Order: sequence, then structure tokens, then C-alpha cells
Amino acid sequence: MMSTDVGAQGRFRGQAWQEGMHRQGRVLRRRIPRASLGLGLILAGVLGSGCGSRTPVAQGPKNIVLISLDTLRADHLGAYGDQRGLTPTLDSLASEGLVFERTIAPAPTTLASHTSMLTGTYPQTHGVVRNGFPVHPDNQLLAETLAEVGFHTAAFLGSFALDSRFGLDQGFHRYDQAFDSLVTDNRDQNQRSAEAVTQAVLRHLDDLGETPERTFLFVHYFDAHLPYEPPTKWAQRFSSDPEVLELGSSAVEAIVQAKHRDWHGIEPNSPRFGNGRAIANGLEPRVILEAKQQAIPEEQLPASLYAAEVAAVDEAIADLLRGLEERGYLQDSLVIVSGDHGETFWEHGDLWNHGLWVYQTTLHVPWIMRWTGAPWTAGTRIAANTSTVDLVPTLLELLELPAPERLDGVSALPWLQEPERERGPLFAVATQPYHPEVERRDERWRNARKPHAVLWGDWKYIRSRYNDIEELYHLASDPGERTNWLRAAEGQTPPGVTAEELRATHERLSQAFGDYQAQARPLPSEYDPSQARETAQRLQAIGYGEGSD
Repeated sequence: MMSTDVGAQGRFRGQAWQEGMHRQGRVLRRRIPRASLGLGLILAGVLGSGCGSRTPVAQGPKNIVLISLDTLRADHLGAYGDQRGLTPTLDSLASEGLVFERTIAPAPTTLASHTSMLTGTYPQTHGVVRNGFPVHPDNQLLAETLAEVGFHTAAFLGSFALDSRFGLDQGFHRYDQAFDSLVTDNRDQNQRSAEAVTQAVLRHLDDLGETPERTFLFVHYFDAHLPYEPPTKWAQRFSSDPEVLELGSSAVEAIVQAKHRDWHGIEPNSPRFGNGRAIANGLEPRVILEAKQQAIPEEQLPASLYAAEVAAVDEAIADLLRGLEERGYLQDSLVIVSGDHGETFWEHGDLWNHGLWVYQTTLHVPWIMRWTGAPWTAGTRIAANTSTVDLVPTLLELLELPAPERLDGVSALPWLQEPERERGPLFAVATQPYHPEVERRDERWRNARKPHAVLWGDWKYIRSRYNDIEELYHLASDPGERTNWLRAAEGQTPPGVTAEELRATHERLSQAFGDYQAQARPLPSEYDPSQARETAQRLQAIGYGEGSD
């Protein structure tokens, strides 16, 4: 049997869910941890009768290092067009490996998107509505699949959003969540720096003693998320104000409130004024439809400190790769870099937010893979649309392992041989607002009324039922999503597109959206309020919250 240590150690399927539901006063049928079953018994049905009860043997790379960049926009990497030299380490990986140019996240918040990344399924399949909704044990996580075929599995987290109480630890032998930066009035969750995450990875490998035959490391960097607190050397290099080297969420909220008031005429007593209220109650249609897509001078500071955070993450990854090399872990390793979502600055109405809408600023994420034994040449770039739900099936094909039964993604490897291969629609869903009239229980899926995106070829369709907004963008000619062709003047069309083609595209993507929603079969999950309670208690303890002045 595999070790299933408690505390910061990972727990296997069923155990975490059962404990979480007991906390909520619910008892579910107990599942036998998969790790305690014979491997042949587990996989016999997958492999078919011709294989008997043999356990599959993973081929391909000996070690897998999956690096997740939380809240990091793809357009801040040099490999994706940035010219400031923020990410030399990631750019080097890209030049030596494989780059997917047009990858989107299925959801623009941490837990839902990471669950998609590690299961290969959309949120309306795995059931995680947003942060705080535990991962159901019937989900097959990548760590479980790899542990079952002999990988030592270890995760190292930068944010409480992925805390083990929410079930993403299924299949991990080690689940390291020793957060050192705790909640304050400007920090809404416990976290730790990229430097500390890297140190935790290398310390764990040193503590193992004997090197495992095969290893899967999941490394989560959270620094690009608010608050912006980059190391001093990076803040001094990139900050637009040499007197300000860090910035909290309250300062950014003041910017959002000013633009809501001055640009859109929303009064402070409105239930949708500022990000705090919009996240709870939703966005006013005018904020989305009348966005000026312009920065005010005050927005240069958070943007520059965000860039400094990106540079700090890149440096921590350089230290990680150097440490892995020194310990012999990169000799036959597949390094994967991806992200859970980005961040909108001033480009659209979802100002300084991720979660409220589904523009490319929050959906477009990097996906880079490097392996010396790979079936691609260094510097290969794939221009086809992809999603992070494709990561699991792509990796399993490289390892020559059977795919789980529940899978929405597809392997991206065929695009190496057929770059022009047709790809059907890809989907993403916003996870905010939280309002009960939006997250209605009479819907099949609690996110059904929130903004959805459909990407198909060069087109992107957005539909938000709760505030009745519909948008259509031609990304090939308008990557910044500035022209909504459903609101264009009569007779105007994108370059090279006829009016009839525009109408047909709208109908096709609208139909795809309806078909997708009709297929929603989410595994059950109920909100675990413990994170919110602990945050409130800590804020009260340091002088904020009810009764404070």
C-alpha cells in the first residue's frame, strides 16, 4: 500500500471527501482508497480482457514536473510576445521545447481551473463551481493515475485555494501546503512566495533519501495574484513609482471604484459598485458593453508591480530547474509549464479581476513542454486552439497509458503531424458572481447563468444569461476583443468575412453553446465555508471586520 499520511500529506480518493462532508454535517458512502487496491484489479477493466490483470507500464519520461503559473497572463512571457525580458527561464524552455500558442483555461479561478487541468474535464463535468467547492472523489486526478503505475507523487502549493480540504490532494503521497504569508486586510488568503515553494520542492527531494524510480512533481506558483509584493530587487527594477514597491487589493479596488463611478455613472450605493460587490452580485451590462479599454495613470503602478511578480516567479523556476538538475531529476524529465488563468487590467469591463468574465485576458494561458526524448523538435509551435483539459490526455499518450473514462480533452500530439487539423469548439465558464439568483439551484449546473465562452477556429462567442449579454469576436483580426460584431453597424464585417458568413458563424457558435450546456452532468459538490470563516476570524483578530474602526 502507498503511504497516506495525514496533515500536509496527500490523501487518496474518498478520504478527504468523507472528512469534508462530515464537517458539513453530511455522510457519504465511504470509498475504498484506490491506492489500497491491487493495480491489476484497478486497471483490468480499462485495459480489456486481452490484457488480463496486467498493470500497464508507463513509457516515456522518467520524471514529470508540472509547473502551474497562477494568475499569469500568457502575454507576459517573451515566448508569447512580451518584449521586456521578464521571463528568460520560461522563454528558454519554450525555445528548447514545444509551445502551444492558443491555449485557454476552462475557468478563470484557481480551484476550478486546476481541477480541469488535473482531470482533463470541464467544470460542468468535474463539478467544482468555484473556489471552496471540494473536488468529488469520483474524479480521476492525474496524480492518482500516475501513483497507480509507480510514480512518487508530490505537490507544493502557493495558495490556500488548493488546500487539501478541497480534495485536490487525491493521489499525492506528499501534499505540501506550509503557507507562510497569512491573511491580512490586503491579502484574502494564505499563500507563500515562489522562492519558498521552490525551496520546499528541493527540500522534499533531499529528505526522500533514495531517489524514486519515477517522480511526478506538481509545483504551484501564486505570486502574480494580488497583493503585488515582489521581492525588492524586482520591484525596484519594474515599479513605475520608485517610492512604491508593493500594492494591496484595497488600492486596486479604489481604482475600480473610481472607474465605475466616473466612467459608467455607478453610484457607491449600487449593489454592483466596485469589484467587491460585483463579485458577489454581478457586473452591470454597461460596464461590459461600454468599456473604454483605456488605462488611467493610477493603473500603471499595479501593472508594473504585476510584471515584477512575473519576473520573480521566473527566477524561482530557474532555481527550481537548477536544483533539479543538481539532484539528477532533469536527466529524463518532461517539464510542463501551464497556467490556471490570467488577469484583466483595464482592457475590459471586468477591471482588475479574474472570474467575472471570459475574455482572453483571463483565459489565455501558456502551455510549454520540454523533454529531450520528445517526438517534436526544439522550438516547435502549435497554432491550433487548445485547452488545459487537453493536458492530461496529451501526457497520458506520451506515457502510453490508458485514459480515464471521464475525459473532455483530447491529446494535442496529432497536431504535430497535422498542423491544420480541424479542432471543434472549446469552452470556458466564469465562476462569479456568487449571487443565489445567478447560482440557481433549479439549474442543472450552478454556473449555467454565468458568462460562457465558445472558441471555434478564429472566432469567439460569449453568452452571459444573468445580465443578458451576447458577444462575438473575430480573434484572427481582433485579438484584443475590441469589436463585438453583434453590435457592429449594419453591413460591417471582419476582414475577408461576408455578412452571410458572419450570420452563419453566430448561429453555429450559439448552437454549440446550447448543446454544451445541455450536456452538463456535474459531479456533486457543496460549498465548504471553512475558508471564509477562517479568513473572517483572522481579520477580526488583527483588528478588521465587525466591531473594528
